[in-house]
Amino acid sequence: MSEPDELSETLGIAPDAEVANHHRTKNSFRGISTRKNLRILTAGSVNQDFLDEICELKNLEWLELTWPVTAETIAGLAQLPKIHRLKIDSPRNITDFTPILS
Repeated sequence: MSEPDELSETLGIAPDAEVANHHRTKNSFRGISTRKNLRILTAGSVNQDFLDEICELKNLEWLELTWPVTAETIAGLAQLPKIHRLKIDSPRNITDFTPILS
């Protein structure tokens, strides 16, 4: 297990974590894209900036976006080659789901 870094307390996620849960409060998600080992993530209160950072986590296999999801586009999810489980709860602003259909 690696030592905590400057983001560990804010994110509540260790630098080498493979499984995590983070519910956004304002900009508390900043730096989640540095958690490159994450395979499973439950993320709450996902706005577009938060989702864009999540889409940099290339090792994600399981992603659950919990209420409220206010992101407007999920196009970035196509950049996650290992994803095999995706759950999006109440995607109120998303109108185009084609990025995840292929």
